[in-house]
Amino acid sequence: QFFLGADVKDEKITVGGWLETTELDVFSFIKNYKQKGINNIFCTDVSKDGKLLGPSIELYKKIIHQIPNVNLIASGGVSSNED
Repeated sequence: QFFLGADVKDEKITVGGWLETTELDVFSFIKNYKQKGINNIFCTDVSKDGKLLGPSIELYKKIIHQIPNVNLIASGGVSSNED
């Protein structure tokens, strides 16, 4: 199985160790690869990663809503079992 990694800040893809935010939105990015047969996505909201401020639930809900039938692993911001 292949997993597509999507590092995201403000719904835009980040590159270069999260130092550069591109103009490419995460939804288009995922849709493009889903059309190529990749359904497993590992998505990290880099603005939350390591800060223990809670995950970007609204972002992940939007991804699931806009791109049905994607297997999403969400990361970043988790601070407790409740998250």
